[in-house]
Amino acid sequence: MGFTNKKRKVAVRRNAPRKAVKGKYSAKTFELLPLPRPSIELRGIEIKPTDLHKFLGLYFDQALKFLEHAAHALEKGTKWVEQFRRVAKPSTGIAGKHMRRFYISAVVPKILYGASIFLIPPSSGMRGSKTVITKLGRIQRMAGLYITAAMRSTANEIVDAHADLLPFSLLVDKQCHAEAIRIATLPATYPLHAHAQAAAN
Repeated sequence: MGFTNKKRKVAVRRNAPRKAVKGKYSAKTFELLPLPRPSIELRGIEIKPTDLHKFLGLYFDQALKFLEHAAHALEKGTKWVEQFRRVAKPSTGIAGKHMRRFYISAVVPKILYGASIFLIPPSSGMRGSKTVITKLGRIQRMAGLYITAAMRSTANEIVDAHADLLPFSLLVDKQCHAEAIRIATLPATYPLHAHAQAAAN
C-alpha cells in the first residue's frame, strides 16, 4: 500500500530522500507554479515580471539559477584577461609579478563579485556550481599562462604553482568564506546583524 498524500507531504517537509518516499505519483499530488510570474499592482501601478533583473550588480533570473550572471562574469573576466596579451610579453612586457598583482586586484574581484550568492563552493559538498566554476577557472588559466609565459599544454596545477596562484576552486572557497566572515562580524546596529545571527544559530 502506497503513501497517502498527507504522509507524502510530511516526508517532503522533513527533507526525506526521494527513494524513501515509496508509492506511485498521481495527478492529485501535483501543484502548479505559474510561469511566467503574474504581475502585481501596487498603489495603482502595475508591475510586470521580467525574465532578468540586475540588482546591486547581480543578475537575478526567475529560477534563481544565476546562469545569466555567470555568463556575464565569464565574458567580463575574459575581456580583462585579453588585455594581458598586450602588456604581458616575455621580453618587453610587464614583469610576471606585476601581472599577478593586476590579476588578483582587478580581475578576481570582477568575476567573483557576489560569489557567495551565485556560486556554491566545492567544499560544501553540494552540487550546482561545478560547471560554472570550471568555466570561470579558464580565466585564471589564461592569466596564469600570460604571467608565466608557459606553453598552452601545461597542466593547470603547474601553471597555478609557478604563477603563485591558488587553485580556482580554493579561490572561490576563500572568497565565500571572506564574505561570510564579513557578514558575521557586522555591528549590532547594522540592519542585517539580526538576520546573520539567526542564520548562524
